[in-house]
Amino acid sequence: MTGGACENYHKAEPEATLALRRTSGPAGPEWVTRPQLMGLECLHMSSGLRELRVWQEAVALAGDVIRSVRPTIRRETKVLSDSLMVTALSVSAHIADGFARAAPAEQRESYLAAKRALLRLESELAVARHAELLATGSYGDLTSRSGQVARLLTGYLVYLDRQLTERESAGSTSAPPSPAGVPSRDSARAPA
Repeated sequence: MTGGACENYHKAEPEATLALRRTSGPAGPEWVTRPQLMGLECLHMSSGLRELRVWQEAVALAGDVIRSVRPTIRRETKVLSDSLMVTALSVSAHIADGFARAAPAEQRESYLAAKRALLRLESELAVARHAELLATGSYGDLTSRSGQVARLLTGYLVYLDRQLTERESAGSTSAPPSPAGVPSRDSARAPA
């Protein structure tokens, strides 16, 4: 597929197909496939999560949120500051949870939970900016980074929705069960 876009990174294929490898003991290096990277197949090494771009971006977002909020923590604003930090941490935690799930439906639920946490984080950031707990510059940086995480999460959700739709359509093409009392071709006995 030349000139196509990669679903992992949303870049043109030459940029997106970087040499992603992992070592697998004496057998030597083994290539990580896109389904493995997206969490659709379980990796045997925990480093697979660290190679997931959406997780990297979510962790960086959480670190930036904590760095931005920490200097302004005061007793009267501690509730908002703590909520911001916990919500920022939960985005990457939900992504990690989705990566660990084997079934696409379970992964989808975890990624949806990450997206909900991200929306909550954006709301809390807006409140913190309105309360003047965040500088305008850091607020802009945090919202642009959260937008990047949201785009990556949306890409994963679209991919998983496509996988689930393909599985459902493959399952619905099989023969429907026969009504009660009517013998099916498999259950009818041939006369002896």
